[in-house]
Amino acid sequence: MKIATAIAIFGAIVPALGVKLPLKTSSRWILDDEGKRVKLRCVNWAGHLETNTPEGLNKQSVGYIADFVAAQGFNCVRLTFSIDHALNPDVPLSQAFSSAASTASVDVNAMNSMYTKIVEKNAFAASGTTRDAFAAVIAALWERGVMTILDNHVSKAGWCCNLTDGNGWWDEAAGYNSANSRFFHTDNWLKGLESMASWAKSQPGVAHSTGDKTGTTSSARLQSACTRLTRTH
Repeated sequence: MKIATAIAIFGAIVPALGVKLPLKTSSRWILDDEGKRVKLRCVNWAGHLETNTPEGLNKQSVGYIADFVAAQGFNCVRLTFSIDHALNPDVPLSQAFSSAASTASVDVNAMNSMYTKIVEKNAFAASGTTRDAFAAVIAALWERGVMTILDNHVSKAGWCCNLTDGNGWWDEAAGYNSANSRFFHTDNWLKGLESMASWAKSQPGVAHSTGDKTGTTSSARLQSACTRLTRTH
């Protein structure tokens, strides 16, 4: 059984290890840095909820989950984040969980217990921040040949999506609806993307695509941020 599992993991990793980052686009194709076509086989890993921490670390270690992802044949993970996290990434994990209790309408003792379980399975969490949790996930995935696509899923950290959760678009457009978009602020959004983009450059395994930096100032900021957001070196 262990041999079969090792073979499955190795077979899933080999194609991804052949990808030379950063990625780029040409017409409708995704290419690696050597111009070879890349086909993405991605799975979601949520990190945009109230704790601003990738989910599931209270159940299994980051390494165990990364092993499972690779063993299923995925070569990339869509890792979601909130603008709340992007603008305030250095919150201690212990604080993130206790603070999330009121926001999520959950008993604080239950949240503290969840954090304790995370520490039991992930040593970095004892003194780590929410940003450290994202870094640990990205590193564990890339060690197994799995790329990460950072995805800004929401503005305000929490569950989505419906027409009244406040995480819609935009704040400067005709037909603005506060119930749908009250947490979206264009300047914060751009600052958040820029912050994550700058950080992502130091994280091997984060895929990237290039973009045309033309247009208005806001458009240029957006395209610059999006280009850097998925860049890796």
